Amino acid sequence: MEVILTPEQESALDRIVQTTGREKSLVLKEALDHWLAREGKLSKLRADVQIALDETERGEYTEYTDETLKEFIEDIKRNTRQRNARGK
Repeated sequence: MEVILTPEQESALDRIVQTTGREKSLVLKEALDHWLAREGKLSKLRADVQIALDETERGEYTEYTDETLKEFIEDIKRNTRQRNARGK
């Protein structure tokens, strides 16, 4: 396989090779692995956002006022403290 890089990309690749001591092929493989992992995470995020949008569209959400939001946060804190106390 042949990969054609821009001069800027070639220069960046050369700098990485010089500073890490790795071979170009390994640097490129690691970059591709990183990109694929990132794409997988973005794909999951997009799916999660779509689920949330669909739920919102169906009216499956809770509206909070300033007061009910404070109560909700206090409930979370209380539940967290209880879980932490049981875990000790």
